[in-house]
Amino acid sequence: MKNVLIILMLLLAANFVCAGDLNPAAAPNSTMKTIDQVDPRIPLVQTSTSQSIKIFDSGSYYLTGNLTSSVHCIMVYADDVTIDLMGFSLDGSAGTLGYLGIYFVNSVENALIKNGTIKNFSSKGVYSNSTSSKEIRVIDMTIRNNAGSGIDLAGSRSEIQNCKITGNGSSYTSSFYGIRCSNSGNRIIGNTISGNGENCSGSYAYGIFAGVDSLIEGNIISDNFTSTTSNYIGAVAGASGTIITENVVNGNFNTSSAVSSSAYCISAGGSCHLNRNVIYSNGTSMTTGQFFGISTIDGATVTDNVVSNNAGGANVSDYLQTLFVDTSTVQGNGIYYNGSSLQSGSGPRYGLYTNYYCVIKDNLITSNGTAIHMGTPAGCVVVDNSSN
Repeated sequence: MKNVLIILMLLLAANFVCAGDLNPAAAPNSTMKTIDQVDPRIPLVQTSTSQSIKIFDSGSYYLTGNLTSSVHCIMVYADDVTIDLMGFSLDGSAGTLGYLGIYFVNSVENALIKNGTIKNFSSKGVYSNSTSSKEIRVIDMTIRNNAGSGIDLAGSRSEIQNCKITGNGSSYTSSFYGIRCSNSGNRIIGNTISGNGENCSGSYAYGIFAGVDSLIEGNIISDNFTSTTSNYIGAVAGASGTIITENVVNGNFNTSSAVSSSAYCISAGGSCHLNRNVIYSNGTSMTTGQFFGISTIDGATVTDNVVSNNAGGANVSDYLQTLFVDTSTVQGNGIYYNGSSLQSGSGPRYGLYTNYYCVIKDNLITSNGTAIHMGTPAGCVVVDNSSN
């Protein structure tokens, strides 16, 4: 019995030792970081409406309120810069002729502008003048009511996405662009370009213009260039190797003023791919010049586009070519009711005008005047089209 009691006492002592301290330890130190610790951000501070905000260092910057400026509002000199407008606006209504909303000075790489509005500047909304700039992105921005072009970037691999470009270039006397990315490898996706270039008179006026090997996808280009007298006007233009896909082009060039040379809904250089674009009700009251629904050259592929009801009721004195192609493949397009009620004195109407070594297949071409006209038929293959 005595031995049993000793064993029980030893077991109780062991349990007491193993239990440890009954008071809980202090809470561990927090390892969470704030957003500013993860991505340090710098507020943009304006000292005066007559002083530009100048960014000389890489970093992430943001607005804390609306800014009004009488000069270039923000000037960027550094690479690797992000500017988040935080839903606020840059307003240039206090300025005189020639000032920009955001100006990338000299060669700049890897910049992002996002989430805000640039309006009322006496020149362009966003501008880069260096062809050696790279990877400037403008995303989720509204660019409106500026005297000049909306976004004009001279560098390569630019990206413009989900922006609204509206009301810019009214009575502008220099060449106007809603969006221009003039160097190579750009991405222009999901933007709305509308109501720009009213009464503009420079040599060129374009909704979108992109350099070689670019992508122009899913944009809406509508109601631009009313009463313009520019020599060449276009909704969308892509240099060689550009993919132009799933854009909507409507209501442009509906002007009673003279267009002294040519109006293009979509124009594309060599080896471009144009597919699933919808082009309708453009040029309905042009009084002179040439009208093109789609114009391509040298190895382009034009598939599954719809071009309809353009230049109806107009007096296009030279000629209307709904689709003009040269050494290209044209397949599965719908081309109908273009120039269906041209006024007397108008030039010839062609649904499809071809030159040299084209493949024209499986297109629906109806009510466009001459359905298919082969200017130079050498090497052309024309099969399985429905036309009248």
